[in-house]
Amino acid sequence: MIKTDFKVYRLGPIAAFDSSAHSIRQILISAYFAKYGVDAYLYMRNLEPGKGRDELSAFVGIEFNHHLHLFLSSSHKGLASLKNFIKLVKDLRSNQYSNNWVFLTKADHVVKLSRLKGLLNFKIVFENHQDKPFLEAVKRADLTYVVSPKVYDELKEMSKVKLWTYHYPVRDEFINLSHDFKQKEEYTLGYVGSLNPEKGIDFLLRAIRNLPVKLKVIGGKAERVEKAFELARRYGVHKRVKFTGFIPQDLIPLELADIDIMVAPFTTRQKTIPLKVYEYLAMGIPTIASDIRPVRIVAKDYFFYYKPEDEKSFIEAFRRVTENPERTKELMVKSKVYGKQFHWREVVKRILSDLVKVG
Repeated sequence: MIKTDFKVYRLGPIAAFDSSAHSIRQILISAYFAKYGVDAYLYMRNLEPGKGRDELSAFVGIEFNHHLHLFLSSSHKGLASLKNFIKLVKDLRSNQYSNNWVFLTKADHVVKLSRLKGLLNFKIVFENHQDKPFLEAVKRADLTYVVSPKVYDELKEMSKVKLWTYHYPVRDEFINLSHDFKQKEEYTLGYVGSLNPEKGIDFLLRAIRNLPVKLKVIGGKAERVEKAFELARRYGVHKRVKFTGFIPQDLIPLELADIDIMVAPFTTRQKTIPLKVYEYLAMGIPTIASDIRPVRIVAKDYFFYYKPEDEKSFIEAFRRVTENPERTKELMVKSKVYGKQFHWREVVKRILSDLVKVG
């Protein structure tokens, strides 16, 4: 464990926070710091009053003591943002003799709050989760993490800019998952995540038409699931596709029990490192993925790649998985070993190490 005297604040959405898609438990794990004795002030916006409180009280692994202060703001975006910003400034003023780090996800927050750095004694980490450089915010931050390889290429000559290839901490349930692979007459493919266009669900439904497979689609908001089902019907594969709809994070591993092969069919519109890549690596289930830079830069050669949105190439990747089971099993083991570095405890160590180096 890295010993620090940091006090860490976090203003804004937490790790792609969406109250309909992420459990409070997952969000607290992604806060990284509480188990390491670091004061973590988490400001969560757009959370309906009362929603998720049962999960909070039942959360195991983090003790709700003075090391973790949680502020659940109202669902009014503008008002919540202003209230949290004011509360943050007040707390920084009362703790200005501490070693304070403020993590911000919005460029305008970085620019505004940076004007107070000298007065209130704190440093800023800018988490740029978008496909834009936000140069002014980068200049004002003490450390900038980017999750777009293209943006990193634009900024890499600047000091204190890092490509954040470890920004999503993986839960124990995925790390501890155990899978075997056997040759079959019919395989079950698995997809986990949202059904936004850049994720490639349209392509995937087309690509499986001539393959001996079933497909389980885990996740997605109701309206997206409905549209995807209509696509499946149009392509004539709806009888072979199961849509689970939204599944709580802690129940997803149970849904993976019958999956033989995972798929990550991202289109070229996916510009940032997808969060699911980390979980897929840690699961150790063989994964067929589109060969785009935001995926390969993290997954390296542990996936079976195909040309984005190319059905023939997808079928070839499927055959590489299924026709050489010994090679597939070997890659599963290697993937799982490699994926352990994305366990949330390891992510904590790397982030805290980054802060120590900046000073």
